[in-house]
Amino acid sequence: MKLIVRISIIFCIMLAGLGGLRMAYRWVDGLFRAQMVAYYQFKRAHVSGGKILSVSMVQPNQQATNRSDDSRRYKICFSIDSFSDIPQDLQSEYETAERSRERTEGQPCGITRQTQLPAYIKPGEDIEVVYLLYGRGIITFERLVVDGQEVGFE
Repeated sequence: MKLIVRISIIFCIMLAGLGGLRMAYRWVDGLFRAQMVAYYQFKRAHVSGGKILSVSMVQPNQQATNRSDDSRRYKICFSIDSFSDIPQDLQSEYETAERSRERTEGQPCGITRQTQLPAYIKPGEDIEVVYLLYGRGIITFERLVVDGQEVGFE
């Protein structure tokens, strides 16, 4: 009789342990899935509307030093209308960080890869801004889309 009681107790402990493992697995799986969703938000390009504020020519000596050619490039400064393309829980963090950067550094600008710009790229034009999120409010601007044409940055 004592052996049956001991075996029953061990069996109950094992069943309880398996239930605990199942709960732990579900918890870890939920955390993993949440992290994957957040990770993919940072891997995909986000798009926002905006306007071109200014376009100026950049002399070769003011450009990045890692380029071997000395052709002229263009500096395009632009504004971003909103961050509505990113998840609601991240929007305020990125809006606050970007507005703070604009106050200290000015509007975002990029130096183009193109040596000549089409005539329709001028101040006041509506654009789409393509950007990537890097966490903690950090954004990199990848390219602008003006009238369906992409303008890439160095």
